[in-house]
Amino acid sequence: MNVTSARQFRSEVLKNLHFIPKNATYGTRYEHTNGPQLGVFPLYEKPGCYNLGIADYTIEEPFKISFDNPNHYIRFGIVYLGTTSFKLHGKPVSSFSPSSFFVLEQAISGQQVWNRGQHYKGTEITIHEDYFCKKIEEITGQPVDLSTIPVNRTFYYLPLPMVQIIQQLQTLSTKEQLNPVSFEGKILELMGILYQELQTPDNAFFRRENDYETLVVGDRQIQLTPEDISCVAKAHDILSENYANPPTIESLSEQVTLNTQKLKAGFSHMYQLTIREYTTSLKMQAAAILLCTTSMHIHDIGYEVGYSYPANFIKAFRQFFGQTPYQYRQKNQQDRHLNNESLIQP
Repeated sequence: MNVTSARQFRSEVLKNLHFIPKNATYGTRYEHTNGPQLGVFPLYEKPGCYNLGIADYTIEEPFKISFDNPNHYIRFGIVYLGTTSFKLHGKPVSSFSPSSFFVLEQAISGQQVWNRGQHYKGTEITIHEDYFCKKIEEITGQPVDLSTIPVNRTFYYLPLPMVQIIQQLQTLSTKEQLNPVSFEGKILELMGILYQELQTPDNAFFRRENDYETLVVGDRQIQLTPEDISCVAKAHDILSENYANPPTIESLSEQVTLNTQKLKAGFSHMYQLTIREYTTSLKMQAAAILLCTTSMHIHDIGYEVGYSYPANFIKAFRQFFGQTPYQYRQKNQQDRHLNNESLIQP
């Protein structure tokens, strides 16, 4: 079957996963027919404007879906576990692996594949391009120009404020505290960050040059071949899958067969983070989710994301978020309490 819309694509995925809709206070909660322990997919949406999907499931049987979607979307989110392969017409096979991602999707066609036994966990937000442009122009009085963003190219990076908002939405969903007003407020915050990126070309992550062949490092120039770029992307995937216990630069360099200087320079240029900054970001994102959604001891969370000593974890977390893990958890609990109070006010 060849699907021709995002809604039809989602419907086919849910059918292949054997998911059925369940009643929810807000949004639709899809669960496996044999129970939520086998997979869940909460979905929140304002039709024609935006939607949020939070996936946590295991592929029981392999399947693939062909698609030919003429619509235009802004998609971004975080993949925590799992990899799905896809091929756009006229392009090589690509995949979504554990990482943040952003793509301006316009009139795509191709095929996506899911493999048996793979566990997939991630959060994706889709904003209709027309809604984004009209809303920004309504607020600012000026049209917004998306033409500087390469179309149908996946960027494996999101600004930290966007990552934090996605985490907040996940937490609200987990606690069943997401409502249409708070949801739209978070979407507008995300749109504001994207709009700001468009207004600051020197800092916008999607305005980086497409040509990575020549890098200037200090007073030297480093030439990158297409094969070198592929090696850097492979290193990114290895780090994403092993962020809690990442390989050393030297070991990573050997695994991807690229010298350490090219690896470090190419990684920083392509992803706008050093290798250390990238793995630390993944550790902190995972720790923040555990702090907000579990009652695990802070020391255990630190160990879970790769810190053998609690003091090192607390120091790294404070440097990243500006507060200790305990303060972060307390603030989250206070926010939930305030949200509950606001919902019961007459």
